[in-house]
Amino acid sequence: MLIRSLLVVPPLKPDVVAKAVRTSADALLIELEDGIHHSRKNEARAAVADFLRSDLNRHKPAIVRINDVLHPFGMADIEALTAADATDLMLPKIRTLADVERADALLRRAEGNATRPMRSVRLWVMMETTEAILNAKEIAAHPRVRGLLFGPGDLSAELFVRRIGLGAERAIWDFPLELLYAKQHTLLAARAAGVVALDTSPTNFRDIDATTTTALAAAQMGFDGLLVLSPRQIPPVHAALTPSDADYAWAMAAIKAVQAAEENGETVAVLDGEMIEGPLVRNAVSIVRRYELAHTRHPAESAPPADPVAGRAR
Repeated sequence: MLIRSLLVVPPLKPDVVAKAVRTSADALLIELEDGIHHSRKNEARAAVADFLRSDLNRHKPAIVRINDVLHPFGMADIEALTAADATDLMLPKIRTLADVERADALLRRAEGNATRPMRSVRLWVMMETTEAILNAKEIAAHPRVRGLLFGPGDLSAELFVRRIGLGAERAIWDFPLELLYAKQHTLLAARAAGVVALDTSPTNFRDIDATTTTALAAAQMGFDGLLVLSPRQIPPVHAALTPSDADYAWAMAAIKAVQAAEENGETVAVLDGEMIEGPLVRNAVSIVRRYELAHTRHPAESAPPADPVAGRAR
């Protein structure tokens, strides 16, 4: 599954939802948690259920970020959205594997009530608490978990990190080293479990340079994609996280070179003076897969200009 961009969408703004579906985002994150006032939770849940049943939900994957499963709002979200044929739900405020197991138990009951196959609803987990980071391996390995989303906002608050806008200019260093361990730990857990790993784009969605820098850093670290707040962030994110034509050409040449070497009973090939063997071949195969997935996206998808922010990052 290719998710370079996960666009946050507010369900109570039908015009924004309709525009989001037409963007080039790889997937949508429908917001029911912090982006919805408590007085409108029921209204928003009903709107999301309607969206899930509508033709608009046929264009691209949609993940719904529900409320805390320890709160009645979260329990109601699971029951209603499972009945509305949701396929992917994102869990906020997770701290331990027990929290994921609670969600799993609620989902099993909801799937039974809706006469759906067991574990037909997949889970994504917000990695936004200190305990979640420390328990990342166990959380990622749960059989219902499909991906992890690194949430720097809440985590920074728990760590007492000095307040600075995500992606903003820094007095000491340009890269957020204060979160480096947590990012790497999240990524390691995701890779060990074979699930998707996503980072978060800058909260200042108009600062395209900051988005580009963040996306390039995420790509270098190995993240699959980023949460984005506005369609204007999608092009630089896709550019950073999609292998270039030159990358693809190198990868294809590397694979062919190793195949030719193997036909001669050798395991190492030399391409333009570089030794190509096991790890580089696996990297080349990954580049080819991501490039070809990205270039089979529907060509009619394009981002509408200057849309307002579609949600709120954490």
